[in-house]
Amino acid sequence: MYGKEAYEIAFEIDHLVLKYKTSYLMYVLEKRNGKYKQSLETYKQYVKLRYSVKNIEAKEALIKQEYNYEYEERLLQIV
Repeated sequence: MYGKEAYEIAFEIDHLVLKYKTSYLMYVLEKRNGKYKQSLETYKQYVKLRYSVKNIEAKEALIKQEYNYEYEERLLQIV
C-alpha cells in the first residue's frame, strides 16, 4: 500500500508537513479497514502534528506582518 509507504518515509525523513498529511491518510485507511484502535492512535498523532503545523503557519504569518510593517515604515521615512 503506497499510503503506508509514504507514511513511513515521512517519519523516516522527519518532514513535518508530510507526517501531518500521511497521518491523516493512515487514519482514514485504518478506520476503513476496521483497525479502530490503531486508527485512534494515528488520529491522535495527526492532531498533535496539526497543532505543530498550524503553529508554524501562525509564526510565519506574524513574521510576514512584521516585515510588511517595517517595510511601510521605511517607505514613510523616505517620503
